[in-house]
Amino acid sequence: MRTHHPILTKIRNRPALYIGCQSLIRLQAFMQGYLTCEFDHGLTVAISETPEFCEWLSRRLKISGSLGYVEMLLALHEGDDAAAFDDFWLYLDEYQAEKISDEK
Repeated sequence: MRTHHPILTKIRNRPALYIGCQSLIRLQAFMQGYLTCEFDHGLTVAISETPEFCEWLSRRLKISGSLGYVEMLLALHEGDDAAAFDDFWLYLDEYQAEKISDEK
């Protein structure tokens, strides 16, 4: 089972190479462009787990409303984009572990 887009692993290992620095805002922009390009060229079906991840993160952080994951993590870190970027990976790992566990 693919738990996330393969490019995320590459970005996680070398963020400066792909997005210039540790920035959740830049990661989101990169991924939106990357997935759009894949879809436009018929390389993959554009399926995003973003809504499910956002709902999970909202429950996990006890935040109500319709914020996206970037906005939630930036709010949690009072606008510190690098700290939000670091936490994104921790929460993504937790989300994926729960998702895999639920499928068993």
